[in-house]
Amino acid sequence: MRVIYMMTILLLHMQSCVAQGQIERDLYYGAADGNEYEQKMCRLDLYIPVGIDHPDLLVWIHGGGLKGGQKHFPERLMDQGFAIAAIDYRLHPQVKHPVYIEDAARALAWLLEQREEYGLSERLVVAGHSAGAYLATMIAYDTSYLAAHGRAASEIDAILPLSGHCITHFTVRAEREQSYHQAVVDEYAPLYHLSLGCPRTILVTGDRELDMAGRYEENALMYRLLKDLGHGDIELHELAGQDHNMVQASMPIILAEMKRVSVKND
Repeated sequence: MRVIYMMTILLLHMQSCVAQGQIERDLYYGAADGNEYEQKMCRLDLYIPVGIDHPDLLVWIHGGGLKGGQKHFPERLMDQGFAIAAIDYRLHPQVKHPVYIEDAARALAWLLEQREEYGLSERLVVAGHSAGAYLATMIAYDTSYLAAHGRAASEIDAILPLSGHCITHFTVRAEREQSYHQAVVDEYAPLYHLSLGCPRTILVTGDRELDMAGRYEENALMYRLLKDLGHGDIELHELAGQDHNMVQASMPIILAEMKRVSVKND
């Protein structure tokens, strides 16, 4: 029995620790009086590297069309000397817009409030793929979502949207009975909220002929409009030969940005 007990303890320890870091799982960021679905979905995992004093934080928002997907840590980002928060959020059809955006903003606000408790630095980068990229951009560009929690987009050092919608997301359009092929730019579109106050933005897409239809062109339009506005801290990367599933190919760009943020603020 003692052997079984010790093996169980070891297994639990292995599940909570990753090589050079430790993971706090299923931290609740939702409302105290949240319903059962909110209690289930408004959770995040936090990876904290060991031996790093006040590590920077990368917030990772998963994709899935606002209909699916779940929080996870991109493997290549582990053990790179910075902390990672992987967030879940409520999904269609259980909820509709703007709940997805509100959840992402609340998760980010919660992390900002908890930085001292977890020993994190004030340096923060937000990244996501597809629907996660859309959410990352919306909470960074539409200041009302973070402001509802007493936080500001200026607390974000940079965002890295990977193949994200810049027009209104297709799931939001469907909820409003608008066609998938009807390009809409309204208050639920990152393109609607362009300003000089937008954080540093590194836009990344797959090959324009292989990624989702129009995805490169949306990002290219946002890049051009921000440049014309006078925003001097924006980049656009098109990954040749990559389709919509271009997360792994984007890892060097994310790692380079985390290094840049760290060095810039030292």
